[in-house]
Amino acid sequence: MEKEAGMAFWFARGLQNLLGYTRWENFIKVIDKVKIACKSSSYKMSDHFPDVTKMIGPVPLSPSPGE
Repeated sequence: MEKEAGMAFWFARGLQNLLGYTRWENFIKVIDKVKIACKSSSYKMSDHFPDVTKMIGPVPLSPSPGE
């Protein structure tokens, strides 16, 4: 769980493994379904699913064969 400006929240990638999803492609489908359910229930989606991107550090390149 993250905390910022007095609010507690989770990043989707943090929940992914906790909920047993090993592939992001499968987990994002679930998130999309939950967003539809939220909207259908007359909740304001932006209150529950703000679009946030979290930068990750650079990924080291593997050495070329023969190096």
